[in-house]
Amino acid sequence: MSSSIATDVKDQSSEQAPLVYPFKTRKQNYIYDAATNRIVIVSRPLWLLIHLIRDGFDPSSAGVKLQGRSRGLTPLEVSRAIRDYNSLRSDGLFSSSRAEGLRDLLPSGHSDKTYKPQMRQLILELTEECNMRCKYCAYSDYYPNNRDYSGTVMTEDVAHAAIDYFLDNSSQEEQPSITFYGGEPLLNMRLLSSCVDYSRTKLKGRNPRFQLTTNGLALTPKVSRELVDMDMNMLVSVDGPREAHDSNRLTKSGIGTFDKVMENLRSLRELHTDYYCSHIGITSVLSPYTDIILAHEFFTADELFSTGILQVSFVNGLHSDYWSKNQPSEEWWDSIEILRAEYYECLVRGNGPADKFLTALFQKDLLRLYRRDTYRRFPQRLPLNGCCEPGARRLYVDVSGRYHLCERINQTMPIGSVENGIDSSLADAVWSDYVKTHQDKCCDCWGSRFCTRCFARAGEGGMDVPEKQCHGHLKSLERQLVDYCEIAELNPLAFSFMDTIVIA
Repeated sequence: MSSSIATDVKDQSSEQAPLVYPFKTRKQNYIYDAATNRIVIVSRPLWLLIHLIRDGFDPSSAGVKLQGRSRGLTPLEVSRAIRDYNSLRSDGLFSSSRAEGLRDLLPSGHSDKTYKPQMRQLILELTEECNMRCKYCAYSDYYPNNRDYSGTVMTEDVAHAAIDYFLDNSSQEEQPSITFYGGEPLLNMRLLSSCVDYSRTKLKGRNPRFQLTTNGLALTPKVSRELVDMDMNMLVSVDGPREAHDSNRLTKSGIGTFDKVMENLRSLRELHTDYYCSHIGITSVLSPYTDIILAHEFFTADELFSTGILQVSFVNGLHSDYWSKNQPSEEWWDSIEILRAEYYECLVRGNGPADKFLTALFQKDLLRLYRRDTYRRFPQRLPLNGCCEPGARRLYVDVSGRYHLCERINQTMPIGSVENGIDSSLADAVWSDYVKTHQDKCCDCWGSRFCTRCFARAGEGGMDVPEKQCHGHLKSLERQLVDYCEIAELNPLAFSFMDTIVIA
């Protein structure tokens, strides 16, 4: 039988194994093929065959091995599996090809080596001061590589110079976005107001979008009136009901801020209802001290949160010992799975999007799978995982006027300044260092199409992303593939409402 199998298989003995991931639901066997980004249903014999090929066996020896494995497969089933394998391979799947590398920042043959991105968002760090001391803040002791709090503020000259540079390099953007950051940006209202007025004067007819994230403590009626006049879009931090919020979000003297923030939000909604409904969103961070079931009920029941967007995330554990020092209970993890099941049940029933809290927690990963593109093969050079081009999607300006990749990265990798603009050599060095460090393993990873690793996740000593992060990404993707296919099996139209979702 081994010889007959060999004659039925195209010679692939010298090829690399295809970048695929075999998985199964309770009903079906599937293969995710990374080169084409396709998910296909396969028979159990073919699923077993792909497992062996993925482990380095050529198809003929894999077929022989299957029959000697007590798998209950007959010679006919193995032959059919090899036939189906060859058929799908002819259709473009199971290719052994790889990308040659990761994409360069500057095109080969680029004459002057000048990097001039078209920019979309400017982020200005108006101040390093904050009127709160949230336990999980990126500037707390849990994040030793980040700066500390200080009273340092950005000057008007620095802010205006950064705005000039941004507007000059965002001419193709219909609605350039300027974001105000801190510390707490509302502590520097004078500069915030100056930046808004200056930007509108400079734009002359173009329609900028102004936005900020605030802890809400300084959102007094007077400040709110000014923000309404600026047409400012805001995300206000609320971490759930009082107990959850006040477990982390404290004043400098250690007092909980829930009551004051909620009072300010209710006042804003009462005084400026239309503005509140169209311009105010909520951002919530879940910690091991959050009762997530109660948080879900809180955000679903209170009409303060019935309008605007709701962003929900977990405490950022990158380059931090936060999670090791604040380990969640088993009940905490169980509560996430309870809510995940509730979200999935909503999709299976065909009710369209679930409530905002569940959507914020669980929709993003399924949306990426549903809206994925398919291809004929890998490109010659892969995109850089989840990395943004330096300064293009976001240009972050610190109080002293140095340019950085984004607000999520500590200030150890500047890419320029307000005096000199983006330094092409610095931007290219950051990019090239990441390419050099990750090129081999990224081009040989079956999860590369969905990788979200970026500069912010690089290790403390350089650009290397710790192996445990890659492992965690793949484990998460495995779960997402199974969940996505199981939902689609129960309701093939479960994700149809996602057709109209705008992906930023």
